[in-house]
Formats: sequence, C-alpha cells, structure tokens
Amino acid sequence: MSSGGYGREFTGRVVLYLYDPSTGKYYPVSGFTTSDGKAILYTMPADNTGADLSQYLRNLDITLSELRDSIISKLDEIGSLVLLDYATTPLAANGQWVSRVDEDSRTGRIVGSVYADQDGTLYVEQSPDGTNWDIVDSFLVIAREGIGFSVEKVCQYARVRFVNDSTNQNEFRLYVYKRLRVR
Repeated sequence: MSSGGYGREFTGRVVLYLYDPSTGKYYPVSGFTTSDGKAILYTMPADNTGADLSQYLRNLDITLSELRDSIISKLDEIGSLVLLDYATTPLAANGQWVSRVDEDSRTGRIVGSVYADQDGTLYVEQSPDGTNWDIVDSFLVIAREGIGFSVEKVCQYARVRFVNDSTNQNEFRLYVYKRLRVR
C-alpha cells in the first residue's frame, strides 16, 4: 500500500485513506478535521513514473463518487458511540441503578462516564446467558471525582450497575455507551 501522494479535496466528513493499487481498494486510516471543514483524500497511482495525473484524478473522482457514501457510512457506524442507557436521578443511601442489557453481538466495548457527589462502585457485568453475571469489572468512584470507563465485551450480554455508598446522593450522572466492532 502506498501512503501520501496526490491529494483531492471534497466537501464533507474528513477521512484519510490509503489506496492499494494492487487491489484497487481504498483503506481508511484515520479521521481528522481541517480548519475549513474539508476532507483530503491522499493516494498514489500504481505507477507514478510517467503517469497521466489528470486521467488518474478523473478515475479517482468516479471511484470516489461510487464508494464515498458507503465507506463514510461504514466509518461513521464503526466510529460512533451508541447510547445504551443513562441515569441522572440521585440514588438513596445504599441504592443501586442497573442499565438496560446490551445483547448486540456487534458491540466490542462498553464505555461511559460517571459522576457522583458520594462514593460508590461501578460494575460492568457480563453474562453468557443473560442470567449468570460471571464476568465483572469494578471501578471505585470517589465522591466528586468523575471517571470514564471502557471494558471489552467478551460475552453476549452486558450491563452496567452502580451501587451508592451509605449517604444519599445530591448529584449523579451515569452514561453508558456501546462501541461497535469492525465487522
């Protein structure tokens, strides 16, 4: 695969691609945003010695118009976080909150953030059958110190549970997202 090379600007989401001349396919490398909100597609012809650049760019425009929508759509899906559940109602002393269960086989990670004005414990629980929550990752949440969490999903079912300590909360925010796997 060649990197860098000739550039082509188009308006829309900014995505960097590498072109593999042996397969004729574009491979996404990473997303970035330019100050003017334009995207740049970098690629290089298979044979850049004596290549007719104008012909190459015409071919690139055709290829890009055919592939752009499906590639960008796929990248958006892969790169986006999907809200699974959230809570903003303060919990009573020793109270707990349990999220909805994620059963989506495309989910690669359970991620999110939590803030509470009282100590508590966050649990990311996973189950092979939706009944027995055998895999548990726990995070101590210190009062007034928000944390982010990210746990690889290794079972079919996953959920998040928060258990408050022995003092009523006045503030509580917990957001749970699922990040989709590359298919």
